Amino acid sequence: MILQSAIFRTVCRWLFFLSAGGVTVGSLLPQTHVSSVFVLKDWIVHAAAYAFCTVLAICGFEGLPSRIRAMIGLLMLGGVIEIVQPYVGRSFAWHDLLANLGGVVIAAATTWPFARCAES
Repeated sequence: MILQSAIFRTVCRWLFFLSAGGVTVGSLLPQTHVSSVFVLKDWIVHAAAYAFCTVLAICGFEGLPSRIRAMIGLLMLGGVIEIVQPYVGRSFAWHDLLANLGGVVIAAATTWPFARCAES
């Protein structure tokens, strides 16, 4: 199966690290005024970005411990980003952390069964 392919896993790992880097850069760039309409979209963007990274982690890393470490690392990255944001002209937001967590949990719940099937 394609999910068992070493090349596929390698590509997913590279994309995982590139995507996590992109999330970091995008989260730390200076931001202009955000309207209240954008707040909901902001949550969706956070959840989608972290969900995408989670899918790449599940497909790119083999075994439960590696996948869990990658997901915990993503959540820690999100926390560090939120802590650093006030120093680059942005603001800390608990709802961003919750959106990140939601993206990771939803992606893990929907992707994990397929990854387990591919490994058996």
